[in-house]
Amino acid sequence: MRLFIGNLKRQVTESELVQLLSQYGEISSARLGGSRYSSDPNIFAFVDIESAASAKAAIAGLNNTMYLEQVITVTEAKDNSKWKYPGQ
Repeated sequence: MRLFIGNLKRQVTESELVQLLSQYGEISSARLGGSRYSSDPNIFAFVDIESAASAKAAIAGLNNTMYLEQVITVTEAKDNSKWKYPGQ
């Protein structure tokens, strides 16, 4: 299941996200989005987690919580087959 994580600081790395979310289940991928060079100070990420139960636990445990001194949003990603990671 894919999660959307929003309102992340630009400094966050994919490996930090994996570390944060791996307490809820096995992570198969984590990809950052947004421009690190735009005027927007925040970025977002999509993280693939092993099961729906793990995803729901991650949402319940992390949505609207502080991460790196910023309140993050963690939700189920919308199913949009048109969206792909760059290079896919």
